[in-house]
Amino acid sequence: MLDDGVEYLVKKHPEILRFQLVKETTCLTIKLTSTGLNEIFSLPTLSTLIIRGSIEFIYRINVNIVSKQLQTLQLTCDEGLNNDLFLQILEQCGSTLKSLTLKNSNITGEILIKYKGTLPCLENLELIACRRLTDKGLLQILQLCGSTLTSLDIGYTKITGESLSQYKGTLPCLENLNMRNCRQLTNGGLLHILQLCGSTLRSLNISGTNITGENLSEYKGTLPCLETLNMMYCEQLTDNGLLQILQLCGSTLRTLDISGTNITGENLSEYKGTLPCLENLNIRNCSDLTDEDYAYYTDDYTDYE
Repeated sequence: MLDDGVEYLVKKHPEILRFQLVKETTCLTIKLTSTGLNEIFSLPTLSTLIIRGSIEFIYRINVNIVSKQLQTLQLTCDEGLNNDLFLQILEQCGSTLKSLTLKNSNITGEILIKYKGTLPCLENLELIACRRLTDKGLLQILQLCGSTLTSLDIGYTKITGESLSQYKGTLPCLENLNMRNCRQLTNGGLLHILQLCGSTLRSLNISGTNITGENLSEYKGTLPCLETLNMMYCEQLTDNGLLQILQLCGSTLRTLDISGTNITGENLSEYKGTLPCLENLNIRNCSDLTDEDYAYYTDDYTDYE
């Protein structure tokens, strides 16, 4: 699918509400320029746009979104989408967006200090593999939509989380947080994040990070809603850190993945209580786990790896 095909389709069917281009096989090539993207944006009643292919953003061609009811926007950008275009998109449809996905973009987020307004409807935000996203930029974004977000995915970014101590308020609706392979996420950064949303989180993915978990004794409160916790291949996770994490959420956890970690489990006898809701446990490739603690984890659960 190229620009010419998009232009023909848009002119033939201006009534389109949902436009989706998804590369499902290696035989299918989706390559648009920003000209082709603007053709799609010219649809007057467009509510959903999903493009999972290659978009080449041409220098000095601005985004022009006609529809006043665009609610879902998902773009895989191949690093072409920059801060200026990000700002243009939000200026034109930020007031109606409910779900925004920008994958592989070049945005830092810092330009949003220029954005006049908020993102009052945004519930789902995915900035996957936006490797230029900065802590300051994330802070700017959350200032605009933090009060309504229910799901945030910043996996494969260089976020540390440290600047979120400056965030004014909380993330009162956030239930799903994905920070997988955020290799620069710090223990302090995770603590700041949990202080913003720990009371509402149901799912937390920090797999592939360098978190140890050891400073979570400083967290004021518990994680009363957390049901799914993924710490797969958190190679710096310590036994003491795991103990502190379980003290916060052990009573509600249904799924726990600590596969590929260096956990031995030797201090879990210090854990006060049980894991009464745990249904799914992955301790695969935990080569340091002792036989006694393997039994501690698995005696009461039938579904484990």
